[in-house]
Amino acid sequence: MQHYGAKTRLLDFTTSIMVALFFAYEEKMTGEERAIYAINYKMLIERSGWKGKYLEDAKRSDLMKRGDEEAWWEIESQIDNYYFHKFMLQLAEENINNGNGDKGMGIIPLHKARFNGRQMAQSGIELMPCTFDGFTRNLAAVFDVTEKEIDDPPDVRMGPVSKTPCEDIRFPSLIIKFVFDVDMEDDAWRMLDQANVNAATIYPDIDGIAKSVRYNDRILGL
Repeated sequence: MQHYGAKTRLLDFTTSIMVALFFAYEEKMTGEERAIYAINYKMLIERSGWKGKYLEDAKRSDLMKRGDEEAWWEIESQIDNYYFHKFMLQLAEENINNGNGDKGMGIIPLHKARFNGRQMAQSGIELMPCTFDGFTRNLAAVFDVTEKEIDDPPDVRMGPVSKTPCEDIRFPSLIIKFVFDVDMEDDAWRMLDQANVNAATIYPDIDGIAKSVRYNDRILGL
């Protein structure tokens, strides 16, 4: 929506590392480092209390009337399901309609209830701060850390794949910043090409095709 001038407090994220890598390198050949910010999604759900609220609400709903124990076990044990995402959309709508709701800080993760082609291609998910204090302050409140720790999280330096042993990578539990050095660019585009992630697949309409053709002409000389 922001690309077309609409105001929104939703912040775009993706559940696909390849999609994130594409956007990190979308502006090509800048001669600069690139970065990807990763948030621990499971901990975001747990610390925001959404899972508990969802299960409490679900037990009062018609979900329990179905009598299908296997289906209920799946709903209770798996965060990533249709009912949970629908519940999140309801929370977001209530939050918007009531101003700040209960005025408690938090982040509401929103998967699409109905995807269009672009959202499907980008494995999109939006994170919505519960108050108007900004995304960083809301996320810091959820993770019980300072805003500085959110703005400047621990980083993992990523060089060319051939020079980055897997055992050297450590993953903090809350938020991490993957920094790709300048020499990583060729490796990044090679991996994206092998995964069939490019402008034509990320933007599955005419502007994506045009971006892909422009890239092939300008960068690859095709």
